[in-house]
Amino acid sequence: MITGPAFSGAYFDGGPGADRMRGGTKSDIYLVDNPRDVIVETYEHRFENGVNPVDTAIWAAPQRGYSISLGQGRTDAVSFGGGAVAVENIERLVFTDGEFRTDSGDVAAQIYRLYGATLDRAPDSGGLKNWLVAVEKGALTLRQAADGLTASPEFQIKYGNVDDGGFVDLMYDNVLHRDPDPEGFNAWVNALANGMSRSELVLGFSESLENVQATRAGVERGLWVGDDQAAMVARLYDTTLDRMPDAEGLTAWTNAVKAGVPLQQAANGFMGSPEFQRKYGALDDTGFVRQLYRNVLDREGDAPGVEAWSDSLRAGNSRDAVVLGFSESVEHQIKLAPYIDDGIWLL
Repeated sequence: MITGPAFSGAYFDGGPGADRMRGGTKSDIYLVDNPRDVIVETYEHRFENGVNPVDTAIWAAPQRGYSISLGQGRTDAVSFGGGAVAVENIERLVFTDGEFRTDSGDVAAQIYRLYGATLDRAPDSGGLKNWLVAVEKGALTLRQAADGLTASPEFQIKYGNVDDGGFVDLMYDNVLHRDPDPEGFNAWVNALANGMSRSELVLGFSESLENVQATRAGVERGLWVGDDQAAMVARLYDTTLDRMPDAEGLTAWTNAVKAGVPLQQAANGFMGSPEFQRKYGALDDTGFVRQLYRNVLDREGDAPGVEAWSDSLRAGNSRDAVVLGFSESVEHQIKLAPYIDDGIWLL
């Protein structure tokens, strides 16, 4: 048993053997390296200075390399290497390509509930990530996120042009899945009449104790938040080698980029591989650009695009810069999103 200090955060790395690790009341971090490790958070977390401690378990590989069971009972499990790591009361499970968040107090959970309240559905991975990053970085408040979602065409179609009473009725039905009680109904209608905006009302329903409890099971099954740098590396694999990454390569290159290796330098590293040389060979500039269109975007290059990229190479632009341009193009990001957003597919 490895036990951390009861009232201060700890970093646990038990080494290659099977370990049982138990933390304290503050934010703890666990490095998991054995399929028979056990992680137990037995202390009840407390808010201190407005901060809710968050415990994190880290696996040094992409999540699709594991079999993961979350929210099925008190103990979660992450299986690999012939064993299963037992995890209790951990709010974030981190992998090379992203993390699962399981805490109902997390910003990801708040965005999850807002999608349910406004659009009556769970968020897509891209939508969850975009709103989450904006709120966590302080670019938006949760109220402003509610403003954005209630202004969407999808929300307008869902709720239509109804009066205040009809809107409150719909909120009870769509969010709490019940008929309104008279006292609650009148309170919300009066609030709207006295200047509360509909997005404020939506946020009130979304963050109500009743809705938080009703959606807890969905949150505890894990909200996936992808890692941007791992996604860039995965797109480089597709761009240069015309395939998805293997687990070891994705982890190594993602760690390198996070350690400060520029993405263009990583692209150059891929281009030096025999696998890349077999794909692209000794092509002239125009041939190189045409092959990029075929391998990266799965189409023939349009004449203006081929000419523009070829001219940039003849003007002195490097091939690794062009490769990176194709890799991070909007078209390529959209094309690969189904293979990245919910956890990077592996070779």
